[in-house]
Amino acid sequence: MKRLGLIIICFLLLAGCKPTPDSDVVVNRGDRLMEDRITSAVLEPYAYEYAEKWEQTIPLKNTTIVIDASVEVNETNMFPVQTVQKVTVCSEDVYELVTGLFPDAKEIRTNRFSAEELAFDMQMVLRGEFAGIDDETGEITWAPSAEQDEQTAEIQALL
Repeated sequence: MKRLGLIIICFLLLAGCKPTPDSDVVVNRGDRLMEDRITSAVLEPYAYEYAEKWEQTIPLKNTTIVIDASVEVNETNMFPVQTVQKVTVCSEDVYELVTGLFPDAKEIRTNRFSAEELAFDMQMVLRGEFAGIDDETGEITWAPSAEQDEQTAEIQALL
């Protein structure tokens, strides 16, 4: 029996062998192609091709966004190619952008939790912590936790 187990292990080890590939599996990131394109000279303006109408439907979780817009551009079809630079964006920048785009918005939620997640968390906090198993019924018993009031206040603040 030991011999059969040894044969199976040897077979599994040999079956996993594969010849070395002729080319790199991972693309060589040291070729500086991206850096060279970024630092290359700015191109001359070129004719920009665009659609006359933008029609798109974007289904989301609780709603659907329908875009039906005419596309209008300047008299000329020539636009300069802009340079790009890396910028760090923080949450305040995003908030400022959104409030600028939607000045009449009633509320912008800044938390990262949905109402369903917060409701579930509230249920778990109110349930308490594991206290034991009832010997007679076999059901799990729960008791209020020491941090229950603090956790409830934190979740209420997020709502």
